[in-house]
Amino acid sequence: MTMINIVSVLFNRNTESENALSDLRSSMAGFSVLTAVVLKKTATGISRYDGFNVDKTDDSWSTGGLIGGIVEIIDGPLGALLGPDLGPLMGSASIDDKTIVEAINNNLALNQNALLLIVEEEENGLLDQYLNERGAHTVVREPAVTVEFQVLHAQEVEAELREEAITKLQENRKHKLNDRVEDSIGTMEERFRNWLKK
Repeated sequence: MTMINIVSVLFNRNTESENALSDLRSSMAGFSVLTAVVLKKTATGISRYDGFNVDKTDDSWSTGGLIGGIVEIIDGPLGALLGPDLGPLMGSASIDDKTIVEAINNNLALNQNALLLIVEEEENGLLDQYLNERGAHTVVREPAVTVEFQVLHAQEVEAELREEAITKLQENRKHKLNDRVEDSIGTMEERFRNWLKK
């Protein structure tokens, strides 16, 4: 049975990820890469270094959909807030059962590349063997529907946290403004009393 999976791959060297990306552009027996993108971790965050999509001719595909959603979670407020603790939010069942987001977030070192794939495959072994022969040391796979659910859930959590933060900021501003007004009134009353004494 053919399945559509999301696969994250870490290599020992960046050149290996670039070579694998180039090779994956051609169709392979037993699996077909629908989307591939090389992500690079820099001091300013995660950037999309190179890639392709068999269905699109423009460059905007890498910023939307599942690929964009995964990168937004890792590189966005949740990634900054939770860091390596993103696992429980993404539905990781155990230490050995890593999610795609968790695998990239926890294992991608500064200036290192990760290959992120959307693959239609009949069985896992063919792609894994192909990647391992090209220097892959970590391959994590999840069904696309599972990753889509995780991304939507994380986006909902992020929206709730944002709304909660805005409400808290507004309340703090209101309290600070009330305190300032009370301080100003107290100061003005004191000045007025001093003026009356003159």
